[in-house]
Amino acid sequence: MLKTVHLDYDLSMIAKADHRVNESSAIATKMYHENSKFPKTYVPENTRIHQLWWTREQLDFELISKKLGITVCTVSSIILPPGCVIPLHQDTFHKLRTQFPDHPGHMVRAVVYATEYDMGQCTQYLNDSRIHNSTDWKIGDGTIWDDQVPHVTVNGSMKDLCTVNFSGFIQDEDIAVYPIIF
Repeated sequence: MLKTVHLDYDLSMIAKADHRVNESSAIATKMYHENSKFPKTYVPENTRIHQLWWTREQLDFELISKKLGITVCTVSSIILPPGCVIPLHQDTFHKLRTQFPDHPGHMVRAVVYATEYDMGQCTQYLNDSRIHNSTDWKIGDGTIWDDQVPHVTVNGSMKDLCTVNFSGFIQDEDIAVYPIIF
């Protein structure tokens, strides 16, 4: 499942937040696993991310849910520093599955850009055996996908790249309007 979106919501507070307080590797849990398929060249220094979690007191989950057409349950933002990559992967929705283990709905994530595009930044994703490139975005542009969409984000620019990840479930009445695009 894949859909492009534009979220008309003020994301400046998120983009300006001090993400440096929470640093990790995008693949920390997989990097040292004996069955890891990641090449040894992926190390903490080039897979570094800074992630913050946001609450209903900080953001209007209900309004965002209406605008995106999904029921937003968790929100995090990620700063990907220059020279870093979030390697090719498919989302597992770990936090969502932990918080809502018996929810029957279809899990999705809306990845929305909170900073303007800068040359050298790119998200690629696979849909219908075709690779698509997301570049030249505006603040609020993004994509909604499920756990079947492989994707990778690269920051080869000189500026931080900030995305906001809205995770939740497709709203029942919207299932029919979520076609595969491209």
